[in-house]
Amino acid sequence: MLWTSSTLCRSLEGLDGEALKARVEDVQSTLQKVSDAKNKVVGFVEGVKKVVDSVSGFFDKIKDIIARF
Repeated sequence: MLWTSSTLCRSLEGLDGEALKARVEDVQSTLQKVSDAKNKVVGFVEGVKKVVDSVSGFFDKIKDIIARF
């Protein structure tokens, strides 16, 4: 379902204070999970980049050694 600000407002209109608080906490929890997942992906990508850089450096060294002969 595509949420717009008007449909979101309408869905929250009838809620009492506790229900509204629970919905806000659910949204906060979801946003925290998304943020955590993003951080894990960024960490993974950085790890892959380090491995690629290491492999590239290794082959550069081999190329330099072969070029000496």
